[in-house]
Amino acid sequence: MKRLMIFILMLCCGFSALAESPADKLTKEQKKAQKDSIKAAEMIGAHRKGGTIRLDGTVLNSDQRYMLLSDIDAVDFNPEWAKLRSRRNWGKGLIIGGGVLGVAGGVVAVYGLAEVMAGVFVVVFSLGYGSDRAGELMSRGGITLGIGAGAALVGVGGIAAGIPILTKANKRMTEICNGYNGTVNRVEKELIFGSTNNGVGLAFNF
Repeated sequence: MKRLMIFILMLCCGFSALAESPADKLTKEQKKAQKDSIKAAEMIGAHRKGGTIRLDGTVLNSDQRYMLLSDIDAVDFNPEWAKLRSRRNWGKGLIIGGGVLGVAGGVVAVYGLAEVMAGVFVVVFSLGYGSDRAGELMSRGGITLGIGAGAALVGVGGIAAGIPILTKANKRMTEICNGYNGTVNRVEKELIFGSTNNGVGLAFNF
């Protein structure tokens, strides 16, 4: 019986190895090609990258970004972009600050809880003789616990406020980039990549 089970197991392993046909390998190659084509498509045109723009795979500097945003369907989006970057920074600041404050508050709250529990143990194991020491520990622990819990709640509130601010700013910046990609009335990339280091200008190459 044992030999039969081993034989069946080996047979199943053999079938599973043979099951990977050339068609399956081709499917994997097709999936890889699809992923590569998606990545290649993402490199074409203007795409938001953080608080700036990547054009055809190249991250634009401030002058180049200014040039790109200066004329999209005869509209200058530079003032709006500046506001969106400011909101984005606020959102990131709230998320990061809230996270730090939340973690710190949680640590303080745990320490306060430990002091309260220590006070309880003092009362239990000292048979009431250490009630003064226990009262001191529990009082101090309660205050520490309250401060830590309050800080943690404020931190969570900061994260909750920062996420929609950051998300909305990113979404609008992406829409502006898509607007550049979808219109014919725009600054051509040859002019954008020809902007000078001393400011936005036209560069003529001979």
